[in-house]
Amino acid sequence: MLLISLFLITLLFLRNITRLIVEPSKKFLKSHATSKLRKNKLLLARGLLQYTEGRWTSARKDLERSAKNSGIPVVNYIIAAYSAYETRDYEGADKLLKEAEKYAPKEDLTISLVKARMHIRDRNFSKALEIIHPLYKNHPSNSAVVRELYFSYKGLKDWNYLKDLLEDLVRYKIFASSELKVIEKEIYLSLLSIFPENRIVKSNDLIKFWRKIPKNLKKEKEIFFQYVTRLHELKEDFSAEPLIRNFLSTNWNDSLVELYGVVEGADIKKQLLMGERWLPIKPNSSELMLALGRLSLRCELWAKAQDYLEKSIAIKPSAKTYIELGQLLEKQKEYKESSCCYQSGLLLGLDRSNSKI
Repeated sequence: MLLISLFLITLLFLRNITRLIVEPSKKFLKSHATSKLRKNKLLLARGLLQYTEGRWTSARKDLERSAKNSGIPVVNYIIAAYSAYETRDYEGADKLLKEAEKYAPKEDLTISLVKARMHIRDRNFSKALEIIHPLYKNHPSNSAVVRELYFSYKGLKDWNYLKDLLEDLVRYKIFASSELKVIEKEIYLSLLSIFPENRIVKSNDLIKFWRKIPKNLKKEKEIFFQYVTRLHELKEDFSAEPLIRNFLSTNWNDSLVELYGVVEGADIKKQLLMGERWLPIKPNSSELMLALGRLSLRCELWAKAQDYLEKSIAIKPSAKTYIELGQLLEKQKEYKESSCCYQSGLLLGLDRSNSKI
C-alpha cells in the first residue's frame, strides 16, 4: 500500500514538472511564431508602401525578405520583380519572376502578362508578342491578354491586325467607349495613310476599302481627307472632286479646300464657280483664296488668279502661295516682281523650318 502511494505521488510530481516545463515552451513557441508572422506582415506592408512611393531598392529588399514566410509569396516576388525592373536590373527581375513561378497556380497568366508588360514598356514589342500571342490563342476572351495584344501590335504599327482585333476590343469592353472611338479612328486613318505603300494599288482597291469603313468614320474630316488625297494620288481626280465638293458644303475644312484647288474635276470652269460660291461664307480664308487662284490659273484667267493669290497672301502669307504667284508673274514676263515673290516664299519657308527646330 505504501509502495502504491509513493508511486502515485511520484507520477503526480512528474506530471506537474512536465507541465511546468512544456506549457511555457508552448507559449513561447506560439508567441515567437505570432511575433514572426507579425514581423513578416509588417515587412510585406512596408515593401508595398515603398513600391507605391517609388523606393524600388528598399521595396525589393523587404518584399524578398518576407517572401518565404508569406501566405502569398507569388505576390511578394512579382512586386519585387517590378521593383528590380524599375531600377533597370532586368536580370534580377527575371530571377524574381522565376521564383514567383514556383508558387503560382498552374495555368496562371499573371507572370506571363507581367513579362509581356515589361517588354511593352521597353518598346520591345516583338518580344512581348512572343509571349502574348500564344496566350491569346489559348485565352481569346481574357481581357488582360487582349489588351496587351493590342498594345503589342500598336507598338509594331500593324494596323491591319489591329483592324481585325477591333471586334474583340469592343466585345470584351477592353476600353471605354470614348477610347474605342479614338482607337478605331486611329486605325482606319493609319490604314488610309499607308494604303499606297502596302502594295501596287489600283483605285478599285481603295474604293472597296472605303466601302468597308464604318459610316460614322467616313464623316470624320481627317479620314475623309486621307481618302480623297489617296484618290488624287492615284489620278482619280474625277472621282475625288465631287466628293470634296459635297463634303465641303456641310463640313468646312481648310485642308480640303486647298486640295479642292489641286484636283482636276471633269469641268474646271464649274469647279471654279462652285469654289466662288463659298466666298460669302468664308471671305477670310487664305486656303480658299489659294484654291480659287489655282483654279483660275487652270482656266487661264490670269488677272483673276493674281487677285485671288494676292488676297490669300494678304490674309495669311505662305511659301506655296508666293511660289504660285511668282510663276504667274513669270508667265506675264514680270520678272522683277516674280523674283521678289520667289524670294519672299523662300524666306518664309526657311522661317517656318527654323521655328520647328
